[in-house]
Amino acid sequence: MYKKHFNIKFFLGLSLLWTMYSFQESPQMKDTDTSAIVKAGYIYNFAKLIDWPSANKEGNFIIGVYGKTNVYQELIKKYSTKRIGTQDIEIKKLSASPQVGSVHVLFIAQNGTADLKAILNNIQYEPVLVITEEAGTLSKGSIINFLVIDNSLKFELNVSEAKNRQLIVGSRLKDLAFKTE
Repeated sequence: MYKKHFNIKFFLGLSLLWTMYSFQESPQMKDTDTSAIVKAGYIYNFAKLIDWPSANKEGNFIIGVYGKTNVYQELIKKYSTKRIGTQDIEIKKLSASPQVGSVHVLFIAQNGTADLKAILNNIQYEPVLVITEEAGTLSKGSIINFLVIDNSLKFELNVSEAKNRQLIVGSRLKDLAFKTE
């Protein structure tokens, strides 16, 4: 009887440990940056809701990422095989230099915002959709800036800066913005 009782307890304990182990987060789940996933999705959809000059509708559609952020990896994972219009998407990780080269979309991570002025001076009024994630950058030349309000990701939009950069903002994007300038 004692041996049978021991076996039942042993197997119950083993199955409980197995259940606990199998429901633990895997290292991949634990390292998931949901904010980066959501921002990457927003960036892709922003690009679809903006119209570039005809000269910029040839070759690859280039999304540049400046600064240290997981958004770059998420863009590569989910959007590098997609298209914007007829253009294949190319994702570039940009070095810590204000020389960003030719891009359609430029996402500047929060840790790269200190270089915003130099970057904007470098690209002047090229048709580049500049996206940031730090308060106050919209008034400094960003076109779209991410905000977190009540634990929800939102964005503000600077339509006049987009116009200065020869970009046409779709009405749907204007409607979705938390704040428009």
